[in-house]
Amino acid sequence: DFLKSTALVSAGIDFIADTSFAAPKRKQKPNILYLMTDQHRGDCMGCAGNKVIKTLHLDSIAKDGVVFSNAYSSTPSCTPARSALLTGLSPWHHGMLGYGRVADKYPFELPQALRDAGYYLFGIGKMHWYPQKKLRGYHGILLDESGRAETPGFVSDYRLWFKRQAPELNPDATGIGWNDYRAKTYVLPERLHPTRWTADRAVDFIEKYNRSKPFLLKVSFARPHSPYDPPKRFMDMYNEDEMPRPYVGNWAARYAEHKDPPNPSLWHGDLGVRQAKKSRRGYYASITFIDEQIGRILAALKKRGMYDNTLIILFSDHGDMLGDHHLWRKTYAYEGSANVPMLLCWPKSMRMKHQRGKTLPQPVELRDVLPT
Repeated sequence: DFLKSTALVSAGIDFIADTSFAAPKRKQKPNILYLMTDQHRGDCMGCAGNKVIKTLHLDSIAKDGVVFSNAYSSTPSCTPARSALLTGLSPWHHGMLGYGRVADKYPFELPQALRDAGYYLFGIGKMHWYPQKKLRGYHGILLDESGRAETPGFVSDYRLWFKRQAPELNPDATGIGWNDYRAKTYVLPERLHPTRWTADRAVDFIEKYNRSKPFLLKVSFARPHSPYDPPKRFMDMYNEDEMPRPYVGNWAARYAEHKDPPNPSLWHGDLGVRQAKKSRRGYYASITFIDEQIGRILAALKKRGMYDNTLIILFSDHGDMLGDHHLWRKTYAYEGSANVPMLLCWPKSMRMKHQRGKTLPQPVELRDVLPT
């Protein structure tokens, strides 16, 4: 069948670009690289037209492939979005209409389907499903769940590694929490940051991969989701004055709630333009930090001669309001929350109707990554 013969359903390319992609016959199946960011706004890439943010390596993927300018998360919250990616189903059919635990098992899941099609699957970073150590068709996973422990006794691979590397240090020493609106420079050595850890594990996987099977490698960064805690050298790349102002509609301004002092994990409240710009500075710097790590992963592929036979897709589960309409975090049906980045770069041997470097305006969803 189509899945077993090409395994390209994982990129949704038969559906995602209005059936304009065509997969030719080939002896060697492509490797697949999933690059996932968390809470990443669709307008926060240079290739999306943002003149302030520095995303050299994301832009290089776009240059070698295409950008979907109207990519959306139909339910812009963590676990519903990830259920759509896992199953290719709408919220009404996968059952996650709001935040909660991903079902223990769905009748059809992408990882198991690709495993059945002859792929070796490995996941690194934030999976955010339940139980947290469940493989769901992956041959192996290394987890960074951002300190979240939803399974009794669970400790992430990142936290275990951190304890071995720096037993005298606290991984949360920077002092800002998950869902915090504040931004602060990471106070520990950069090599200990979870963003760096995730990329290091991915590079190591690529450098050592020696199986005859093609692989699917999912690299799922836990940032730029708050805490906005990039290392200093990335924070220093930006200043508050150059940050875009939050967009506030007339009605939002009229009914604004002023929070003083605010709850660090608030959902809504007028914290002022200056605070919104401070938050955005940390957010932009976190994305640039991720971008550099993605560059290292791409370089590892090229060094192994794998880049030209790897299907690369980058996406996020949802965006971040960052003070737009005096709203914070996600779950809202506004552009800041629902619009997500989506990049697709295909192997050189694959024939496509679209030219590389194009921006495609067709509306797409996360569930289109695995067309129903």
